[in-house]
Amino acid sequence: MGIEIGRVIEELKKQGFSQGAQVLSATVSSLEDTGLIPHELQNGSTPEAASELETEWNRQVDKFVELGFHNVLKLSEEKYRESLPKFEAQPEEYKGRFDVPVLVETRIPARKQVKLAGIRDFLGGLKGADWKDPRGIKTPKKPYGAWLQDGSKYLDVSVDDVRKRLDGDEVADNLFDATALVIAYPEILDKHSIDVPGARVGSVRAPFFDRWLDEVELGCSWSGDAARDFGSGSRGSKVSS
Repeated sequence: MGIEIGRVIEELKKQGFSQGAQVLSATVSSLEDTGLIPHELQNGSTPEAASELETEWNRQVDKFVELGFHNVLKLSEEKYRESLPKFEAQPEEYKGRFDVPVLVETRIPARKQVKLAGIRDFLGGLKGADWKDPRGIKTPKKPYGAWLQDGSKYLDVSVDDVRKRLDGDEVADNLFDATALVIAYPEILDKHSIDVPGARVGSVRAPFFDRWLDEVELGCSWSGDAARDFGSGSRGSKVSS
């Protein structure tokens, strides 16, 4: 079936039929959950897109296995793969905004992942923590799949300003998100460095990833600094887990 129900729902909302859109969305979700219709109907996904997502999922999981994440968790490679969520199709409203699928591992401390990935950690003894989003958003405890933007949206904008500009369905990347992004797509750092607005170091600094010569580094800087060629990463609020 070629009908993209997700677009119908969005069109209903635009025309003022928000209650009808809610009912339609809930009905479709219920039918999907019971297996009576395929999941791709609501978001307009195609078999080709689903195949590409599956390929990308396998590539990122292969990288985690290569870095020994399964060993840290004392799981066999097979059990580790089974423990990770699949990507869900990109929501229609994310297209052109959050276009990068990323698998985020939260069961291993982010800085442990940094070390396993061979990234130089210049935070040393400094302790980091999540930035307290005033909306009460917290880092999921289980691994999740998410759709990110790579920092290019906020090039040359300070972390402090980014935190004020987040859209309603947008979440500032935490250190898990940013680490996963850099592990999956290290080539991003050839274009620009990545600030981590969903994390903090002390009260006035935020972490960042950059590349110096041939090495990827984790450091921190004042969150009010709008550094050239630095951009904050963020993701859509919907995740698969």
